[in-house]
Amino acid sequence: YTTLFRSSITLAHATRRATAALAIILLTATTAWADDIPVTAKTTTMSSGTYRVTENVTVDTRITIDGDVTLILGDGTTLTANKGIELSSNNKLTIEGNGTLTATSNNTTNKSGIGAQNFGTLIINGGNVNATGYLGAAGIGTETGGTDGGSITINGGVVTAVGGQFSA
Repeated sequence: YTTLFRSSITLAHATRRATAALAIILLTATTAWADDIPVTAKTTTMSSGTYRVTENVTVDTRITIDGDVTLILGDGTTLTANKGIELSSNNKLTIEGNGTLTATSNNTTNKSGIGAQNFGTLIINGGNVNATGYLGAAGIGTETGGTDGGSITINGGVVTAVGGQFSA
């Protein structure tokens, strides 16, 4: 009886410790998400930090990246940037997650889907990224007259980039 009683106490203690550990893990994950900045239709500038797309969002103005930005595309979500994303030199955009980003310059002459006249740093680690430039601008990269090509690193995801007329 003593051995059985000790085993029950040990099992109950181990169960409480495992439950507490799981609660800490969940709290940590929830806290990390709580620090992310939600992307909304009014997001026109993303300054250094982590931004998360949690629902389908359409932004009708060009989004400017300012600093070191991580964009997390939530599962099953789509961020549509109807005027594209301005990513100029000395700025960095890292795209992660499993959602979709559609960045189109939509008839804005010499504007890339993702880029600038002097392009910054783009890292794609996941997601479905679709970028379309217009007249004289790349889908992703430098625009007409640009002298700094920046850098593009693709570690994962699916990327489709279409340049506008007279561009790559």
